[in-house]
Amino acid sequence: NEQMPKPTLSLKDKTAAILGKGEVGKQVADILKVFGMKIKFFTRDTNLLETVKDADVVINCLSSNPSSKGLLDKNFFDSLKKGAYFISITEPAIYDIDALIEALDNDLLAGAADDCGGSLVADPSDPFYQKIKNHPKILATPHIAWASDVSMKMEIEIMIDNVEAYIKGKPIHLLW
Repeated sequence: NEQMPKPTLSLKDKTAAILGKGEVGKQVADILKVFGMKIKFFTRDTNLLETVKDADVVINCLSSNPSSKGLLDKNFFDSLKKGAYFISITEPAIYDIDALIEALDNDLLAGAADDCGGSLVADPSDPFYQKIKNHPKILATPHIAWASDVSMKMEIEIMIDNVEAYIKGKPIHLLW
């Protein structure tokens, strides 16, 4: 007598809070909408804790700058919905890894995923990657999840657009 497998979590009708509404955040939203998810964005004009309080999945797409460093602290993780998932595709300087681990260990969060942005690409010896790679509730990659054929093509196109705009005297995508 076989037992039925435990059902997996569907994304349909779940809420995703996307932190950051730049190009990456908007593309993540487009993908999640296809799965029937409700989307909320956190931007500089919105309240962070209000945006994430009912989210089933929180996706950190914030750019690393002085206003975002350390923004996602213990108070942030403690405010998340019990059973939520946290995904970070940006630099770890934006969030408190110890607060995340505590939320996971206390069963507040169901799981997390991190591509260890800010680390050298494909460097499994990076201290941040080493700290999280064996946690049973964290899916960690050594800064390689971005390296698809499509993203490489997009990077080249962005670089060409940037160089052409600079030559025309109208630079775009400035970092300062």
